[in-house]
Amino acid sequence: MKFRNDPWLTRGTRNSIKTKNALHKIHQKAFSDIKYTETVINSCAGKVKKLYYNNLFETNKVNPKKVWQGINDFLRRKKNSTFSLTKIIATAGRIISDSNEMCNYVNDYFSTIGSRIWHQALVSPLILIFITDL
Repeated sequence: MKFRNDPWLTRGTRNSIKTKNALHKIHQKAFSDIKYTETVINSCAGKVKKLYYNNLFETNKVNPKKVWQGINDFLRRKKNSTFSLTKIIATAGRIISDSNEMCNYVNDYFSTIGSRIWHQALVSPLILIFITDL
């Protein structure tokens, strides 16, 4: 705020405005210094990253596995994690933890799902009309 000869601006208000303006200038300079430093750091990091990957690909150009590892690292791709199923909660809250029994349960579920949907369609007239209109 610039000083004017406004009658409501007291000496204390003017001093407060001067302090505010001085702090704003300091903050503005500090902010521009931080942005400049950030820009320099990001530029250097980008150059170092480029040199690293150029060197990696140059030294491993005859090894496709290493090249693809470098590409995946550059793209920040992660390897697929393995997933192991330890238990299944079946119908009526029954917990299945035996691996053979889990396989049989999942197999039965997916091998009979088509017939179960068809039987539900026969019970529901709206679905039956939809299916017969095909």
